[in-house]
Amino acid sequence: MNLGVNLVRPTNLALAADACPHAVSLSEQGTPRDRRIFAAGQAAHTYLEALYSGEDPNAAAAELGTTGRTGPDAEPALPLDAIAEGVELARRWADRNDPPPAGALVEFAISDGTLTTRVDVGWMEADGDGRTILVIRDYKTSWRDDESRVLRLQARVQVLAGLATYPAADGVRTEIANLRIGAVFAATIYRDDPRLEGWREFLHAAAARIAHGPRTPNPGIGCLSCAYAPACDAAQVAAVGTGGDAIARWAAAKGIADVAEVAAREATADGPIDGVGYHPHETRQASPDAPAILADALGWPEAAPLLERLALGASNIDAAAKTVHAGKAGKEAREELIARCVSYKAGKRWGLLRG
Repeated sequence: MNLGVNLVRPTNLALAADACPHAVSLSEQGTPRDRRIFAAGQAAHTYLEALYSGEDPNAAAAELGTTGRTGPDAEPALPLDAIAEGVELARRWADRNDPPPAGALVEFAISDGTLTTRVDVGWMEADGDGRTILVIRDYKTSWRDDESRVLRLQARVQVLAGLATYPAADGVRTEIANLRIGAVFAATIYRDDPRLEGWREFLHAAAARIAHGPRTPNPGIGCLSCAYAPACDAAQVAAVGTGGDAIARWAAAKGIADVAEVAAREATADGPIDGVGYHPHETRQASPDAPAILADALGWPEAAPLLERLALGASNIDAAAKTVHAGKAGKEAREELIARCVSYKAGKRWGLLRG
């Protein structure tokens, strides 16, 4: 099937929904945005795509750190640390899960004539009633991708496009394979599902509006998830404004700051600049002996294994010590117990240096 350039991809619809319609215009204009936040996910996808295509997955992922991604969605090189994280997620998934069945298609496009989307991997199989099902699996690395997002906007586009591209399919099973959680969440939609027509009408109407405009900027909550916020004039005006919606002003300012912080952290990786950067910070944590010490202090030594399984934190130890040694009279003994149960882990924080 020839997928023309005028077809609308769900990434544009999602961008308009998550941020605002103007973000689509900024994207099409090639407005620079910091994609390092997506680097681990991109590396994981590249690794699995190469693995399931019979290519060298490590070489494919490593190329992202030298030449970046090529092709129609070309992107600059990504940080090697983030690539390594994505490769580890993908390798762990591949070690624990069977590969797609023989004949599965990897990184292929489908369309219903108006909407087009790329599928990470897909194949045909029969359900329990002998009906032919197109399985569409998306690999995700976000913690939020779970059963609540199985029929998200992107999945609805995939269902419609899958049924149109493969007339012999009786239904589509859309899957989220969350590489971080190590689980697959799925839903099967058959051709007679009454929701399909409503999805088609709405998504086609939304695609037409996004494709042909107008794309009016709408600074506000959407700025929090928009990588284009620093380059958006409307967001900048809202961020420095004094009137109107206070929440919109805050969200625009926060969206701009969040994206800028990624670059600022990298700029100060070797040392502070203008009083901003990393500084040492100690984190309180439970010592290895804390469960046994607390159990003994409670007069219940048998509880030590239970306390260990509870994975106590420093705040839990503080609360337990206040129970054992309460009030002003118990202050000295309480502080001593806490000191025996708490250790300190060296770390760092980033921000404005004080003092």
